[in-house]
This record gives sequence, structure tokens and C-alpha cells, in this order.
Amino acid sequence: MVMAGSTVNYVVNYEVKPLTDISIDKDPRPFVINTAVAGEDPTPVSDSSTSYSFSTNGGAKKITAALDQATPAYTTLTVKLAAPSGGVSSGEVTLGTAPEDLVTGIGRKKAKNLNITYTFYDDVRSGVVPTTVLKVTFTVTDG
Repeated sequence: MVMAGSTVNYVVNYEVKPLTDISIDKDPRPFVINTAVAGEDPTPVSDSSTSYSFSTNGGAKKITAALDQATPAYTTLTVKLAAPSGGVSSGEVTLGTAPEDLVTGIGRKKAKNLNITYTFYDDVRSGVVPTTVLKVTFTVTDG
């Protein structure tokens, strides 16, 4: 007598938690202002050699940035992030110690190697500024 096959059922549980991650590929080069045109402020220095990547499976996100300390008096550091498809870049934004919106309107998305442009400005009233190290914190948050 031949027996029929046997069947067994298993229960599989799964879940996907909210995931959000951002990375920067490298630090920008040092900003050294050493030229000026007579009668003008020193010539700003820019760097566009860095990029960022991110992933998020949540809806309505934005990217912000803030400095760990203020720039020296009469100096300014700005940043501009290229926006992913569907997002909106705020353009060139002056960084301070409070978070500033850089990209808004991000939905469930992943993007790689989007351009970052930093620009450092100086006003002659700053005088000579010694080497200063600033930490920029980028955050993907609800928004």
C-alpha cells in the first residue's frame, strides 16, 4: 500500500521597522582664504568634492545641518545640497548652531552620491583667523 504525501504548515512572521540613514563620503578640503581684490572682502573659497547618500522608508523627511559651534566673528560657512528626485533643495544655506533645513519634501527614497557644496566667506573685519575646526552634523528627520 502506497501512502499519500505529508504536508506541514509553518508560520513566518516579518516586519520592516522605520529605517533612515545618511552618509557623507569624505570631509571637504581645508578652506584657506588668501586672496582679495583691492576694495573688496577676501575672495570666498568653495569646495564641491564631497557627496552624500541616504535611504529612508518613512514618509515626509527632510535633511538639516548644524554646526557644533559658531563660526568666528565676521566669517560664514554655507552649504548647498543637491536634492534627490522629488525633493527640494533650500539652495545655499548659512550654517549656525541651530539646525537649518537643506532639503525638504523627501518621501520613501534612496539616493547615492548627491553633491554637497560648501563655501567659506570672510569679511575684512574678522582680521586674521587661526585654523578653526568645525563639526557639521547632517540629520534626516521628520518634516
